[in-house]
Amino acid sequence: PPRGQLPVMEATRRIFEAGSSCEVSQMLSVGGQRRGSISFNNYECRSIAQEPSDGDKPTVEFRLASASLDGEWIATWARICAGVVRFAFYASPTEYLDVIKRMDGAEYDVLDLLDDLGLIAEAEVAEQRLKQKREEWELKFVESK
Repeated sequence: PPRGQLPVMEATRRIFEAGSSCEVSQMLSVGGQRRGSISFNNYECRSIAQEPSDGDKPTVEFRLASASLDGEWIATWARICAGVVRFAFYASPTEYLDVIKRMDGAEYDVLDLLDDLGLIAEAEVAEQRLKQKREEWELKFVESK
């Protein structure tokens, strides 16, 4: 993993060993800041304990997508976000942990994850986008065996 990041299995172990949702929320924050790439802030203990105000909704915010006016990509990204949440909600513990274990492999990438989540069509669109943005994003592709 990149410097300062935990391997998937170690990070997962720490989350499963957490004693409360407050601990999980704290672990998922980025250096104590509230604006990570995926925000679970509405699920923090202090948020759950308070009576929701009119504008508050218990949402998970995804902030990983780059700006785009490409309608196909916007629709694909929305299906990916919904698919990730759907998988996390409905997958059996065994299925969920199997995917997490595979994520720890050096050869595993985002396209493998989308396939594992059943987002086959979305993986195809994402693969084309990665190829189109290869130079701009300075991507390096590993030949599959």
